[in-house]
Amino acid sequence: MKQNLNFYEKFYLILFNSISRTNKSIPEWSTTISISIILFMNLFSVIILLNISDLKGLGDGVFQFGMLIIMIFHWFYFLKRNRILKKLKRVKHQITNSERIISGIYCLSSISLVYYVLGMGMELYLITLGAFTILFFLVHEFGGKPIEYN
Repeated sequence: MKQNLNFYEKFYLILFNSISRTNKSIPEWSTTISISIILFMNLFSVIILLNISDLKGLGDGVFQFGMLIIMIFHWFYFLKRNRILKKLKRVKHQITNSERIISGIYCLSSISLVYYVLGMGMELYLITLGAFTILFFLVHEFGGKPIEYN
């Protein structure tokens, strides 16, 4: 039975390859935290856009609790017993350029959605977009090779 990676696992793999170029100590945790932050930003933006909840009435602990729940979910899905690394070793998926581009667009659009719903302005968004673009270039140009999980 041939196993394939779903989109979420491919996204993890792409972020893992990018993060492991500079973070050799705990790239699995850094990738999990990054995915959790992106998912939290998306959920937060959707809640604001759809007026699902009055965010001003919520206490500070609600956001931390939400982030904790997302982190626990990702820990069970990716990190428990090194599930994702074992699967990546079995599948040996090669990342295509289109998958990298789609993942990059997804990350940047998640950030832009948060900026939009919070009304932070186009100028600040463009500065952040430029900084992330330069950061991506520097990591891929001057960072080391990704950690081999094969």
